[in-house]
Order: sequence, then structure tokens, then C-alpha cells
Amino acid sequence: TTDRLLQRIVKQSFYRAAVRFMESPPAWGSLTGIRPAKMAERALEAGEGRAAAAKTLTREYYVSPERAEMCIDAAQSSIDLKSALDPRDIALYVGIPFCPTRCAYCSFISHDIGGAAKLMEPYTEALSREIRLAAETVARLGLRVVCVYIGGGTPTALPDALLARVLGELEARFDLSGLREYTVEAGRPDTFTPEKMRLLRSRGVDRVSINPQSMNERTLRAIGRRHTPGDTYAAFDMAAAAGFRTINMDIIAGLPAQSELPAQSKLREQSVVSSPETPEEFAYTVDELLKLSPHNLTVHTLSRKRGSRMAENGEPSAAPDAAPGVAEMIGYTLDVLPRGGYAPYYLYRQKRMAGAFENTGWTKTGHMGYYNLAVMEELQTILSVGAGGVTKLVCARSGLIQRRFNHKFPAEYIAASQKTEQNLRAAEKFYSDMEAT
Repeated sequence: TTDRLLQRIVKQSFYRAAVRFMESPPAWGSLTGIRPAKMAERALEAGEGRAAAAKTLTREYYVSPERAEMCIDAAQSSIDLKSALDPRDIALYVGIPFCPTRCAYCSFISHDIGGAAKLMEPYTEALSREIRLAAETVARLGLRVVCVYIGGGTPTALPDALLARVLGELEARFDLSGLREYTVEAGRPDTFTPEKMRLLRSRGVDRVSINPQSMNERTLRAIGRRHTPGDTYAAFDMAAAAGFRTINMDIIAGLPAQSELPAQSKLREQSVVSSPETPEEFAYTVDELLKLSPHNLTVHTLSRKRGSRMAENGEPSAAPDAAPGVAEMIGYTLDVLPRGGYAPYYLYRQKRMAGAFENTGWTKTGHMGYYNLAVMEELQTILSVGAGGVTKLVCARSGLIQRRFNHKFPAEYIAASQKTEQNLRAAEKFYSDMEAT
């Protein structure tokens, strides 16, 4: 439209004026928004080839050639998945809002298990009830669950018996015969045990995430982690021994690092932070994980999010002066990951990122993370159960998207089951209206 064209002209004029005062042009040029691959996707679907799509990104929006190629790779992954979806295919998200400790950068609604252990059993009871109601809704609507993602929090922070109950409810209530992917975001290496890994595999889980974030001791101390790099190696060995089809690992560029422990010997969340992690330390993390050779490697750029302890304390992590170091870190991954057999398959951007960079999912051939791509590119309905869950109802034909939110905090969620029932009724109405149009 004319308005959109005028907006683009004005934005590009401001960009050209501002870039003259920058030390180097931004990697994403004048392109804004959290889903930069959408533009490349529209170009490819309109019949433009890769070269034409890249030309649009680099010449009209001043995106760097490397980012343009990443966009096109992610866009092609989205197009390929979209073509394989049926309108009745949905993904199921299950939220477990408990963690061993709360990380300094985390803004998710999660509870330190030390203070929330008493909530775990009633939470599991409330979640089991919602799983049963959700399964009934899915059956009535004739929907097919093709992906399950159990996240949090850290689902493996639950005791084995409660985790087994959640997995058992999912297996008993839903028809999971059409699953393409079943992920548990185990996340924290200090929650891994051989027994938990065997439990997950016995219930059909085929993809597990291990999220060390860093392989440097002083960084782990600074972000409030109580595990060590050694725990990460052990967790990977446990997951490999259990036989998961896909192992994912997450790291973060731009984390803070601690130069020394507080006077007392035990670790504390209120860490003394001296400086950001160095590019050399980050490169060490990447190199160590490449030795393990996980099937997926997700590279995040740290974002100072509202609600995180890092933002509240004003810790020097995602500050503008950290951007040059973060640029070097991200640049290192762009160099070594393709040579290690990885290709980008999804990416997104967030506010308050150092250097305005991106989060990128890298994968080996045949191991693309289905849920990550589906949720980020809004390809299908995501039905969410559990505290903090956000149900995203998607009509692929019209492009209509509606969201429904569960209560964020476990105590609220446990006490207010009518909220989840309202969300499920909204889902039924959404699909009824979709059929009527």
C-alpha cells in the first residue's frame, strides 16, 4: 500500500542519515521486527529466487549479506514445513514453571524449587486436570497433535514420580500416534540423571534440550547457575546413552562473568559481576560443544529483559558498550558452525539485545526443531497447558491469530481452574468460526 511504502521511505531516510555517525553499519540494516525471515519468505513464495530475495534485503534494507543468507535459509525451512501441514495439525505445549535456581537473565515465570517444592504436587494435579480437558477439546474438534513440547522452567526439576505422572497423562489422554517431534526442555544439566533420561525415552520423548549457556565457570557463577561444565558433559553423555534422536544445546552470547566468588564459599544468586564474558571465553564454549556434536545448537544473544534480576540490578551485560564483543562472538558462530555441518533453520530478534543481533537455531541435516520453527513463524495452532501457557490459535488460510493466556504463577493457576476452561472454550469457538468462513 501507499502508506506502507511511505513508511519504508521515511525509515530508510532516517537510517541513511544515522548510519553516517556509527562506527559500523548494523548487521540488520534498517530492518526491524522480531521475525526478519518473514520478508524473505514472502519473496520466495512470490516466485523470487534466492538471489533476488537476497538483493532485496541487502540493497533496500541494508541487511548484511551473511544475515540475508540466514534469513533465506530460515524462510525456506518455514516454507517446507508449512507445505507439510494440515489445517487440523496442532502443537501442544506443556509448561512446568520450576527451576533449580533462577538465572540472572531469566524473565520467565519460574520458581526456585528450594522455595516452591510444596507447590509441585498440587501443580501437577491441576496440570493433569487441564491435560484431560484439553485432550477432550482436541478430540471434539478433530484436531491432530503432531508435536509436543514440555518446557518451563525446567521440567526435569520435577521429582521422577511427578514427571512420570505428567508424561503418563499425556500418553493416556491424547492420541500421539501422529507425532513428528516430542521434546522435553531438560535445560539445566544439574537436573539430569540416568533414571530421568530413561523415563523420558520410555514415554516416547525423542528430543531433549541441554542448555549450559556457557562452559566457563566464572560465567556460570555470575548468572546464578549451580552446575559446572563437568555437569554439562555428564548430562550429554546421559542423553546420548538414552538414545534420543535429537539432542539440542543452547548458549548465550553477551553473558556477564564473575571475577571472584563472594567471601563465603557457597554459591549465591547475588553474584559480584565484574565484566561481560570475553569473546575468547565464548569461543571456548562453542568449541567445546562442537566437540560433543549435538544435533541442534541454538545461539542466543543476551537481552536484558524486564523482570530479570540482571535488569533490576543494572548489571553490565547487554549494555551498548558490550556490543563490539558480542559482534565478535556472533561472528565466530557464523564462521565455525557451517563448517561443523550446521545450517540456520529459524531466527528471531528481541528488544534490548546487545548490538541488535539475533537468536538463531542451527541444525544438522534431518534434525530441524519442529516446534521452534512452528511457534516462531506462527505456522499452526499451539495449544498450551500449564502456568504461563500462551495458546496461539492460528488460521493458516486467513492469517488470523488469537491468543489466550493462562495464569502466570503456579499458585494462581492452581486456584483458578475456570480460566483454563475459558481458554479451551475460546479454542472451540475459534475453530467453529474458522469452519463457518
